[in-house]
Amino acid sequence: MGVEYDSGTGVVQTALRFRNTIIPLVINNIEFWLLFFMNLGVCTAFRSGWYDPEKYGLDIPHELTGVTTGLMSFFTVFYNSHCFHRYNDLYDEIKQMEGALLEFTSSLRARIKSKRHTRRALRYMMCSVFCFFFEEASGGIVSEAEMDQIRRLGLVTLDEVNALTDLRKDGGPADSTFFLDFALQTVCDGVPDFMDRDDMISSFFDKAFFIRRVEAKVIDTLALP
Repeated sequence: MGVEYDSGTGVVQTALRFRNTIIPLVINNIEFWLLFFMNLGVCTAFRSGWYDPEKYGLDIPHELTGVTTGLMSFFTVFYNSHCFHRYNDLYDEIKQMEGALLEFTSSLRARIKSKRHTRRALRYMMCSVFCFFFEEASGGIVSEAEMDQIRRLGLVTLDEVNALTDLRKDGGPADSTFFLDFALQTVCDGVPDFMDRDDMISSFFDKAFFIRRVEAKVIDTLALP
């Protein structure tokens, strides 16, 4: 499902937010709790006098911790910088998708005379983009609730949802790819003698395939460790 947020939320409220952050992912990790309780146990044993690292030859001079502290600080800053760079890459890619979708819309309005085909092709293209984000957020599958959300936005009809369900039974590509193909087919249907209009049709295909290439970049970026 999509994540709703208020862009006007203050800095303090954003910093104290728990839901839809990385914090639940951290505290649900068993390694985090193993390290936490191990550290808690060692600190408690040391402060209570039950454990003396010097007795077992496990003490580390404070001077030696400067190197590890420096390395930890370096890798923390490096990793945070890498994450922020990746965020900027994702932002640029999403803006490219938005720009290509606007160009696709403008081309439809200017070149396709049939309003019915124009609206249907645009619906399918926007539906393809919505399905892509839902697929990436939920493991590659658009749930019934998410598809119902798209339907309530007016991007797909109930008959089209039922037809898509039948196509899923036969296997094939993801829902976003289905709707991308539907959009291009609708464009072809809206252009008389489209086989002789390669100059017009190719521009729509180029914009649609550009959106698909950007989506592939988003998938590759999200898959990075």
